[in-house]
Amino acid sequence: MPLLHVTCLRPIIRGLAGCIIACALGAAASGASFYFSQSGNDALGDGTQAKPWKSVDKFNQLRLQPGDNAYFRAGDQFTGRLFLDANDSGLNAQGQLISPVKIGSYGSVGGATRARFISPYNSEGFLALNTGGIELSNLDFVSGGFSESSRMNGVDFLPVSNRRSCPTPATAFS
Repeated sequence: MPLLHVTCLRPIIRGLAGCIIACALGAAASGASFYFSQSGNDALGDGTQAKPWKSVDKFNQLRLQPGDNAYFRAGDQFTGRLFLDANDSGLNAQGQLISPVKIGSYGSVGGATRARFISPYNSEGFLALNTGGIELSNLDFVSGGFSESSRMNGVDFLPVSNRRSCPTPATAFS
């Protein structure tokens, strides 16, 4: 019986390698979905649409991975600052996009198609610190007030070198 020459196997190996890579990327791109609603419960909910969590504090405890989604119920109002850091990213270790982390609204209540966030006094409504691959859509950020000397943006993406004196979520609301 004749043996197959390596050059005959190359197209098969390339095809298999391509399939394995495509499957791996597909698996990495699909992520978990987490749901939040004012009628939710941080202690008893499980983050599904049927049993959503309730608070921005619970969101800030998540470690979002490439392809993950966080949805806030349209028409609901949340208080606090959404905070993401280097542990929450749609990027790989080299800073290349794998799959975006998406944060948005779900459902609609009456004419409302967006969730609303009231930021803490003198703080952003959303802060992403030293991270990337983040997609925001259909969210309203409203200022909770500020002093003229410390006016903040509603949404901020900052590299760690520009940190200012940004408190972590644990100290931001004390």
